[in-house]
Amino acid sequence: MVILNHAGKITEASTSNIGFIRGQCFVTSPVSVGILAGITRQIILQQVATMASLEVKEELTTPADLPAMDECCLLSTTKDVQPVGRIDGVAFAVGENTVSRRLKQAFATYAADYASSHPELAL
Repeated sequence: MVILNHAGKITEASTSNIGFIRGQCFVTSPVSVGILAGITRQIILQQVATMASLEVKEELTTPADLPAMDECCLLSTTKDVQPVGRIDGVAFAVGENTVSRRLKQAFATYAADYASSHPELAL
């Protein structure tokens, strides 16, 4: 479920932040629309999108903007980057050769590098 704020702007999903891919750009709502400043979202904005060779934009989006987005993904600690195939009647690209898959792989690399540089996190 996509949640809108009182102004009709896309904020987040029911349990996750939400992001979109438009061309080679990662697009997500700014915190000012009333979203939770999620950890995974922050890491993607500050580091991982660059690792995946993506431009980053925080911009207001509405349901009417969805057809202009190529891909969609949920962002959370438990889902990391989870591609979304459809919101209502709008379909998004999913699969092996997508930008969101590249973003998911970059996040996995980031997480592995972070864990290996923090031995205190080992079980």
